[in-house]
Amino acid sequence: MDHELSRRNLLKLTAGAATALAGSKWVFRATGDGRIVKAQTSAASVWKPAFFSEAEAQQLAAVCDTIIPRTNTPGARDARVHEYIDVAMTVESESIQKRFRDGLSWLEDHCKKETKKSLADASAEDLTKLLEAISDKNEKIPDGLKPGASFFGDVKTRTLFGFYTSREGWVEDLGRSEHVGMEKWIGCPHPSGNH
Repeated sequence: MDHELSRRNLLKLTAGAATALAGSKWVFRATGDGRIVKAQTSAASVWKPAFFSEAEAQQLAAVCDTIIPRTNTPGARDARVHEYIDVAMTVESESIQKRFRDGLSWLEDHCKKETKKSLADASAEDLTKLLEAISDKNEKIPDGLKPGASFFGDVKTRTLFGFYTSREGWVEDLGRSEHVGMEKWIGCPHPSGNH
């Protein structure tokens, strides 16, 4: 469906998810073939959004961090999930880009109406309440909130994917061993060729 991550783009993102890069000196980049990769940099750099405005990036960071807040393990902001989504948007179709940006704008307007604050400035409690009202766990979403519910489903999927393909999600939250995603088949490790 158009409102979900397309299988093709999910595969592109999966192929580029490198979770073994530790430390804070990394950035997300889109490759020429549309994959998103996490790349190490030689020095810490200030992140600038590639798709969103600075204000939208901060709104998105607040939403992602509400979905996966910091507890005794890192949260979405620690894993820089909003940066991952920003770069992922650069390889999406114009219709998906527009729908995502419109959804974020709708949620920002709704937050201002309900809390008198921007998503970036609202409290964690206020954001949780706003998102619970449009969550798929809410069986009866009023018609006026349905545009937000559609957006929330999309941003939640992207947040979960971005987080659990990061070191923070995979190693620190799930307790899995570090690994590196393989981008191409390098052959069978068995000398006899048995699989």
